[in-house]
Amino acid sequence: RIINRINVFDDEEYNSLVRNFGQDLRGHIDEDSKIKIYLEHIDYVDDLVKQNKEILTKFDTLLLELSKLDAIDSQTFEQLQAIEDINNLITSTKYYKN
Repeated sequence: RIINRINVFDDEEYNSLVRNFGQDLRGHIDEDSKIKIYLEHIDYVDDLVKQNKEILTKFDTLLLELSKLDAIDSQTFEQLQAIEDINNLITSTKYYKN
């Protein structure tokens, strides 16, 4: 989704708006309707980046916790409820598409 938004973003037009109105485009939303569109694109991508950072942080935390379980043999490891939940999440991820 981020790449799609970046692909439709017109850098030249955005830079033209910045040259005309300055770096603080939010203060000029009423002066040019294009500004609102560009700011919506930027906010959307920013939100997606924040979501991705949160997901990566959670994965890092998960990996840290899993690394603490290295003393468990593989059969016991696969029977842990948390591992079963992770496996279920992996197989059901395809149903979460927008």
